[in-house]
Amino acid sequence: IAAVNGTKSDRAMVAGTFIAALIVFYIAVVHVFPVVEEDRLALWDMMHLDVSPAEVNPFFPMSSVATMLLGNAVFLAICLSALLAPGPQNTVMQGLRIFVGLGLATWLLAGLYFSFAPDALKLPHIFPFTPTKTLRWPQTFAYLTILISVFHWLKEDESPRRVLAAFGAIGILLVIGPGNHEFWAALFLVSAAAVVAWHFVRRRMTAGGNGGWNVVSGLFGAQITRQYPLLFVQILALTIGVAFATTIWSRLPYWRTWAETGVFGYAGSATWIGVAEYIRENTPPDAAVLPLQYNPANPRQLVARRGLATRGGRPMPVLNHLIGSSPYNVERWRIGRQQLKLMRRIEQAFQAKRWDVAAREIENLVLVPDYIVLPGAFVHATKDDVAPFVEEARVRDYVILHYAK
Repeated sequence: IAAVNGTKSDRAMVAGTFIAALIVFYIAVVHVFPVVEEDRLALWDMMHLDVSPAEVNPFFPMSSVATMLLGNAVFLAICLSALLAPGPQNTVMQGLRIFVGLGLATWLLAGLYFSFAPDALKLPHIFPFTPTKTLRWPQTFAYLTILISVFHWLKEDESPRRVLAAFGAIGILLVIGPGNHEFWAALFLVSAAAVVAWHFVRRRMTAGGNGGWNVVSGLFGAQITRQYPLLFVQILALTIGVAFATTIWSRLPYWRTWAETGVFGYAGSATWIGVAEYIRENTPPDAAVLPLQYNPANPRQLVARRGLATRGGRPMPVLNHLIGSSPYNVERWRIGRQQLKLMRRIEQAFQAKRWDVAAREIENLVLVPDYIVLPGAFVHATKDDVAPFVEEARVRDYVILHYAK
């Protein structure tokens, strides 16, 4: 905004900031996180596979080509609508359009770069910036710009035609924007029906039933059309209010967990309340722990997650995407990928209750765990022979096994 509308000194400050950012980026690439030229392309390929490609490349067909094309078409339509929509010409709107324009440029450049960059220009350092994830901000600014433009356009002429057009535009934005399209579409339509029905019934009751219950005149008559702007605002307020109320109500148990334990119930670490405290108080400080839990997406599948590390305070052999203190080291990435594949086999061995196989595979981890945490219902206290593991304790819904190496 300052670069466009500011003074000469403001523009100089913006230019200086961009130059400083480029210098810092150059120093980081060349000196702080250097990449051996012989490993650059191999590292690019590994990061392109291990870091979610859709997070960096908006043109990557994650689920299908059709879904990718549809998503990009919607994003492009929203941004172009924000840039071209008529509205007040002031500094705020100019700033919003600048942000939208920068987002559109980022979307295009990221898609072209990660899809068609020649080998000489492939720079692995770009991956951690995940350009696609940052596009949520320009999309938010585009929404604000469109909403301001719609209300400004409606203020100029509150005719029924414009109100209905604004009604449709806001409805489309609500449906395509937040995700969960079926919920938002149903909520918007139900809110519209509720508000219109309320006004219709109230008018009939106020009139004492005179004139009958003519639906056409009740919805499109002169009296009701003059109230279209009010209906429009009420429908929008009811839709957003019900959505927020539903979200708040559904998360009340999470807030209760936070009040009782200090951990928000929706957080991953909330799964391990009680277990984390036991691990901290009853295991040596240098003990390694391997926590396994049911996959939220597939409740019958065991997966290893790092949620216990936050409050457990113990090292864990569950790896992140970037391995060690040298994230641009090809050898570390190779070791990391091997460990991730090994962890999948360990999960499957525990899933099948093949305790001896799990123990053999665990020995190949870079960090061999001293304790295994499993869902309590998964291990029967009397029927399951978990050797070479020994059941040590049961905390809430989990069982803690000790592995005597």
